[in-house]
Amino acid sequence: MNDMISLVCPSCGGKLTVAKHANSLVCEHCGNEHIIRRENNGIFLEAHARCPNCGRNDKSKKVSAISKSESLSTLGKLLAPPIEATIKHPYKYPEPSDWSDVTFIGAGLFLVGLFFVNSFSSGVVVFFISACLIMAGLYFKSASANLRKVRNAEYKQQLAEYKQRLDRQKNVTAKVMKHWNMLYYCERDDCIFFLGENSAYPVSNISQVIKEHS
Repeated sequence: MNDMISLVCPSCGGKLTVAKHANSLVCEHCGNEHIIRRENNGIFLEAHARCPNCGRNDKSKKVSAISKSESLSTLGKLLAPPIEATIKHPYKYPEPSDWSDVTFIGAGLFLVGLFFVNSFSSGVVVFFISACLIMAGLYFKSASANLRKVRNAEYKQQLAEYKQRLDRQKNVTAKVMKHWNMLYYCERDDCIFFLGENSAYPVSNISQVIKEHS
């Protein structure tokens, strides 16, 4: 014996399969929840979300269902989850150029040229100039290493702060999505509301409403 009954969703017209003894169901097509009502050997579906303003539920739909099915419409955009933009990953500083290598290469080329062009010069002058270039190379090498350490330390600090901000944003987003999924919209009164509450709110205040409930 087949214990399943086929019905049509009153919100979107999608086909539904209902167990005979079920009391409620969620439409897999639009996401709206319905109460199963049995009268005169018949089974009917009734949206259980009643608008606090008009007291009816025939025009009530879940906000998440509207946002999903009408994402490109003006209403769908207004009812979209108010999620903040993703925090930008910190820019990693580029490694400073290693001027020591440039200095050593320059010193070598200078010495070769000095040997051929200025062969008449004294060895003391050549030695002095070479020593200066080598010392400059060592200085730049040390300065480059220190600068690299400073910039890497700054990047690590930025990365740690970024991870902390990202964790906080994830927690806030989870709370926002939780309450956003609980919202309903009444087409008749153009308002949003939570189940079990006696207050309805303008659609334009969706961000503030969710923030107050989070």
